[in-house]
Amino acid sequence: MEETKSKTPAIIVIAVIVIALIVAGIVWSRKSSPESSDIQYAFPEENVLENKPDINPVGAGNPIKNIKTNPFD
Repeated sequence: MEETKSKTPAIIVIAVIVIALIVAGIVWSRKSSPESSDIQYAFPEENVLENKPDINPVGAGNPIKNIKTNPFD
């Protein structure tokens, strides 16, 4: 029974340290989270892809369709 009494304070100390680390992590993560003004720089209000160039080769069709490949036609 003496062994259980000597292990109890060590378990309490470890539990207090773990809880303190969890609380410190929560406080640190809230301090380091971006503010609403920082989000504006990350996500602009304008759509930057509105004026993108059309680079899809499928939509343009065959650029060499007027070339005659069979000389016997």
